[in-house]
Amino acid sequence: MGKTTCLRGIYHQIEDYNTLHPENEISSIFATDIDQIDICDCLFLDDFGTKFNKRDFSTTENKEFVKLLQEVRTNIPVILVSSPSYFMLDKDLRNFFTPAQILSKSDARFLLNVSGATFSVPKPSDKLLKEFRDQELEERKNRFSRAMDKVKTAHAKKNGIKS
Repeated sequence: MGKTTCLRGIYHQIEDYNTLHPENEISSIFATDIDQIDICDCLFLDDFGTKFNKRDFSTTENKEFVKLLQEVRTNIPVILVSSPSYFMLDKDLRNFFTPAQILSKSDARFLLNVSGATFSVPKPSDKLLKEFRDQELEERKNRFSRAMDKVKTAHAKKNGIKS
């Protein structure tokens, strides 16, 4: 539907604002994985429904992330998250977010609905999107390799094979 592209569009608007108003700079981070998160004014978490899935909530990582969100509310005032489905996130994590639906998209912009208000988000340029996509594909490949290592280790452990 264009979740990442829409998120990138909002992120790019902040970058444009910062260029025009360096005296009022808004710090922002576009994170595609947990190790990229840090304190900032506006944190973008792309595809985090896959990282903090409700089926994995009993993991230490998920529990600690919810605790972290409780602590950083005043340090990171705006957090935007994309997820294939809002309901992939555990209920405790969903309580931190207001869902936004992409109502429509065109070649130039997205229309978002957030709590009944409609927002227009311009799409980033094709050049910028290509750069983002190349980076995203590389990061996904790296995450796949790490996840596959975990699967292989679990499989070997299940079958009594020592690594």
